Amino acid sequence: MARTTKRAFKIGDACRTCGKTVTYENCASSGHSFRIDCRDCWAIKSKEYNSKRNMIHYNLKQRYNETPEGYASKLEFQLGGCAICKQPCKTGRNLAIDHDHKTNVVRDLLCQRCNVVLGMVNDDESLLFEMMDYLKRHQVKVAS
Repeated sequence: MARTTKRAFKIGDACRTCGKTVTYENCASSGHSFRIDCRDCWAIKSKEYNSKRNMIHYNLKQRYNETPEGYASKLEFQLGGCAICKQPCKTGRNLAIDHDHKTNVVRDLLCQRCNVVLGMVNDDESLLFEMMDYLKRHQVKVAS
């Protein structure tokens, strides 16, 4: 079976967005290679891509197949807090979308602390129960 390779973009090719011929003067370069857009089109695309709002929407859709409206609905259902500790994220960040790493199914929204804890134990319920037992065994009784 023959492998097909894409031809490298070269000066003199047409910009894939506006169709202008790309020259050394108007090419968008990354320092070691040429982009397949002219400098003007690349500036517009990178500005749109780098906008924080668009990045959040892009990540929601690409990583979790979730819409901003779906995220807002989950957040409202959880009364603005983490599904585990019920608190808003103390770091000031948005609540993280928790998902099963095996099936990629979205579960709920978690604060950074709770999300990191679940990640550290690899979602292992038995390990979490062992941790709870450990804390109970070492709980200091305060005399009243």
